[in-house]
Amino acid sequence: MDLTDILLPLKPDRDERAAIGLAARLARRHGARVRGLCLTPLPSMQPEDCYAIGASAIHQVIDRVDKDIESHRSEVERPFRSAMREAGCEHGWSATPPGELAAETSLRARTTDLVVLTRPWSKDGTDLPFTECMIRLSGAPCLLVPPGVEPPASFDHVVVAWNSSRQAKRALDDALPFLKAAGRVTLLYAGHVDGAHEPHADLVEHFAHKDVHAALALAPKGEHGPANSLLDWCAEHQADLLVMGAFGHNPRAERWLGGTTWTVLATARLPVLMSC
Repeated sequence: MDLTDILLPLKPDRDERAAIGLAARLARRHGARVRGLCLTPLPSMQPEDCYAIGASAIHQVIDRVDKDIESHRSEVERPFRSAMREAGCEHGWSATPPGELAAETSLRARTTDLVVLTRPWSKDGTDLPFTECMIRLSGAPCLLVPPGVEPPASFDHVVVAWNSSRQAKRALDDALPFLKAAGRVTLLYAGHVDGAHEPHADLVEHFAHKDVHAALALAPKGEHGPANSLLDWCAEHQADLLVMGAFGHNPRAERWLGGTTWTVLATARLPVLMSC
């Protein structure tokens, strides 16, 4: 994957500084363009707006709503443009219509190489379903940045979570620009490995043909499931980026019963590259 075009969706009511900063650094390092996209929320309506009668009163409500929308957009556009100018990156700016559905927004990523998103704050709220939709439907790899945490200056140690699944293979291929630039790459097995009983050297050899020198590692099975084993291993070994396939199981089962993807989405303290 050549990294030449980055899409950066931004929500006005969320701390987006980490995602903006990381997108700017990636764009500068890879010579990419960043397209900032404001996820415009539905305007807030006052109870009295429902009783506006007459052209003058209705226009007043419309003017106030328009100003509210513009205020939300400016809230994220200013720090975005400031960071891009400081980094010397080519960039553009646009905004969704108010309240655009996540499925529609995901289509905007069909013409980009990478989506950079702020990781959802928790398993609650609207952020997690939006992020899931972007990962599942956009067709582009999504780089999730933990909110309120300064991302590393570079992805020196990249960990690839491997279970021989189709999603893991897709994530591995999407991560090649980061793997080639890393000083250390670890292929980490955690939990069940599809179609394989033991880690083997075939994948290491495959990486070597791509000029990526990787080491194999096995995350110990913990009491709290493979997701926490992955994240604990990454923390212990000072990983800068986790690469993993997403949503490898039935969507309803994952949503109701939980799964590795959902746990990582809601709790990871390092950047995570996910592909589906």
